[in-house]
Amino acid sequence: MNGRLSTYRSGDFEKAAEQFAKQDNTRANFNRGNALAFAGRLQDAIDSYEKVLSDNPQHKDAKFNKKLVEDLLKKQNKSQQNKQQKIRIIRGSKFRINPKSEKKPLRSR
Repeated sequence: MNGRLSTYRSGDFEKAAEQFAKQDNTRANFNRGNALAFAGRLQDAIDSYEKVLSDNPQHKDAKFNKKLVEDLLKKQNKSQQNKQQKIRIIRGSKFRINPKSEKKPLRSR
């Protein structure tokens, strides 16, 4: 997973999402959701969080991030923001990072 994490940490969220998709487990799906959200692919991020929640309905961080992204998507749909504006909003949001999944927290640049 180190390659995926370093790709994520470098800010290449599209590539990180592709790499996380190669593993089908709760942790990878959660991290994929985060990467997709930071890449501005909000509906895909929601789909990834839903996959986490189908495996673990009590996953609090996936619930939190899914709701956050759903709210952002609603806001985006109302105001028809362009992709760069969506990304700025997402990067300014306070995502929860699953502390058990990584030794170092994943953060955007």
